[in-house]
Amino acid sequence: MKPTFYLMRHGQDEDNERHILNGHRNTHLTSLGKKQAEEAAALLKTEKISLILSSPLQRAVETATVIAQKLGVEIQRVNGLIERDYGVLTGVPSKDKEKYAKEIRIVHGSNYFLGVEDAEEFPVVHSRARHVLQELKETLALNTCLLVSHGDFLQMVRAAYYEKSWEEGLAFPYLRNGEVVTLAENGETFLSEGGNLQS
Repeated sequence: MKPTFYLMRHGQDEDNERHILNGHRNTHLTSLGKKQAEEAAALLKTEKISLILSSPLQRAVETATVIAQKLGVEIQRVNGLIERDYGVLTGVPSKDKEKYAKEIRIVHGSNYFLGVEDAEEFPVVHSRARHVLQELKETLALNTCLLVSHGDFLQMVRAAYYEKSWEEGLAFPYLRNGEVVTLAENGETFLSEGGNLQS
């Protein structure tokens, strides 16, 4: 039996607000991002969350901290939950992706860049997601935990959980800032639509 995971994309941060590609940049939540985290915490209050695992990046840690305080649970930082490395696109305006990418793949309105210098490519991110999930299954038994992470990486977590390829992972609806989805053996369920608040 697979454990149930709750996945959450961090609240809106300063780069999201300015439409900057952040990758590994360490930016803070905006006031809207904090509101998204608080709304997610209110929804998660009725769920059986036993632990929050967070990416080490500031925007994820700040999101996780808001929720942990509301739910009274512990946070652990997990390096493997970090966002995909964007390589030379780090810190570049989102509208300039095409200048650096060999391919832009558009899936259900979301566009993904491939073939960018020094960027972590999706097969590598997919492999990392599989490794993280395997470690969690072995160490957490059936504890229900919330993973607070990032858009591109969480696409690969969903693919790995359901034993799909990285290409199939891109077809999942992209998580907006503050959005929460539950992964379980019988499928995924969206718990919130926090991303509707994103400007």
